[in-house]
Amino acid sequence: MPEQDYAEQEINLRDYINVIIKRKKIILTVFFVSVITTAVFSLIMPKVYLSTATIQNGIVGELLIKKSVAEEIIKFYDFLNPIIKELKLETNVERLKRAIKVEVINDTDFLRFKVEYKDRDVSLKLCQSIVNSFLAQANNLYQQRLNLVNRHIEELNSQIKSIQSDIERTQGLIQNLAVSEKIGEPERGIRIVLLQNTLPNYQANLISLLNLKNDLQLTLIKAKEFKLIDQPIKPKYPIKPNKRQNVVISGVISLMFGVFLALFIEYWEKSKVLK
Repeated sequence: MPEQDYAEQEINLRDYINVIIKRKKIILTVFFVSVITTAVFSLIMPKVYLSTATIQNGIVGELLIKKSVAEEIIKFYDFLNPIIKELKLETNVERLKRAIKVEVINDTDFLRFKVEYKDRDVSLKLCQSIVNSFLAQANNLYQQRLNLVNRHIEELNSQIKSIQSDIERTQGLIQNLAVSEKIGEPERGIRIVLLQNTLPNYQANLISLLNLKNDLQLTLIKAKEFKLIDQPIKPKYPIKPNKRQNVVISGVISLMFGVFLALFIEYWEKSKVLK
């Protein structure tokens, strides 16, 4: 049985090959028509150029702008419309939105901006304008966060001074009570104990405030402003249409379709003979 099955499979495969050879004109015609048509359309399709720029994300304790937020910012009407007017572009905000993308470079705090446009010079200018406008807004946010941290540190300094004054005053009261002769020994002892019991609370609060201040100062040391890392460069070659890729895909699909068509025609003709 296995030998018989193998022989049948071999015969079927040979039949398929014979059909392909017999109908090769149909297969080649479909192939060449499809490839030539795809090549012609790829040549006449409008070219699209890509400009990119990389920005270091701002950090004040944490990343200031996430990718999704950055994408929302640059796609606001009030953000894009002035750029369209400035560059006198023949487009509108909705179309331009689809031409702009933001991505995060893996394992970094960098944001990459991608701008596609049908003119290479405009693609470059558009990318520059978008990046510059984004940096201006983003660094305002960075400065606001820095100001908040600095104000918090100032408040902490005030609280630290106040607690230090309370500690010094309490320690002074304890020293004065220890040598005072105006108050009896029992009452003086009670007052000293009560004052001494308040010192640990003051010191614990002081340590907490100092630690918080140190954390905020470390945040300032590690802070990073938004900065342009890679300048937009004028694109040399279009990214669309990809002629080679289009032709290859068209060729593969057309060959598959041509073989299917040849087998179908063969089957159709044989079914007519059998009837």
